[in-house]
Amino acid sequence: MKPANGNLRITRVAYLMAAFSLSSQASAAFAPENAFLGEAVPLRAADGLIPWTRPAALPGSDCQGTVLMGLCRPFAINELALAYAGGGYSSDRWGVSCSLDSWGWEVYRESRATFAIGRRMGERWFLGTSIRTKWVQIQSLRSSGAADVTCDVCADPIVGLRIYGQVRGVARKNWGDAFLSTPGSVLCAADWKVGPVDLRGTIVKGTGGSYATDVGASFRFYPWLSFTLARASGPAAYLFGVEIGRSHAAGYSLSLHPVLPATQTVRFRENVCRQD
Repeated sequence: MKPANGNLRITRVAYLMAAFSLSSQASAAFAPENAFLGEAVPLRAADGLIPWTRPAALPGSDCQGTVLMGLCRPFAINELALAYAGGGYSSDRWGVSCSLDSWGWEVYRESRATFAIGRRMGERWFLGTSIRTKWVQIQSLRSSGAADVTCDVCADPIVGLRIYGQVRGVARKNWGDAFLSTPGSVLCAADWKVGPVDLRGTIVKGTGGSYATDVGASFRFYPWLSFTLARASGPAAYLFGVEIGRSHAAGYSLSLHPVLPATQTVRFRENVCRQD
């Protein structure tokens, strides 16, 4: 590899990490795990799309089991990709899920593992918690890690409406050589299903008093076809997505951001429905 190419890659890493560390609404809405997934908005408030982001929503899900995997790639940096995989299981009273994801290249690589569990506490109340560990490997340096935990609550006040609250804090700030930031946050979200339309909204208060708001809508025109449109606060960031299939489904989404590169995501989902 030519030195010029190596310097260019290091410059790109520095640019991306600087963008993610900005204390702005845009960086709060598009954290690395969401920006490179290309699905920052739907991942926040979706009920069953990514089961490990909503531990309290796991019990009593319409699907007994979910397996999900995807690959995300920014258009401007061909050698950079994020791969993720995970799954969840749900009974009437309990739900568990786990996930793994990794992004980067030979200069910088970041990997995360998440375990979540939820329990039904009453007819319309649910509680959940999750722990996420993060490891970073920088070229010629040893890896370092951090961990954070969440406390999640979910309520179903009326049929079709789910309200979420989540607090994220630091479990262990750093171990290893490099310092890793694990900021805390408070999240409020709602998911309202009205016929073939699923409306979502999220407000996040991050460290330093910064706020981020996300809104999105999914439209299911047929049982096997749905479209998603979403917008994040700060500099206008948009997402457009489509999913084809029911129990076996494949999806594609494109996210556009004024600072970060445009990102495309290919996702595959497998649901195991309950037998009534």
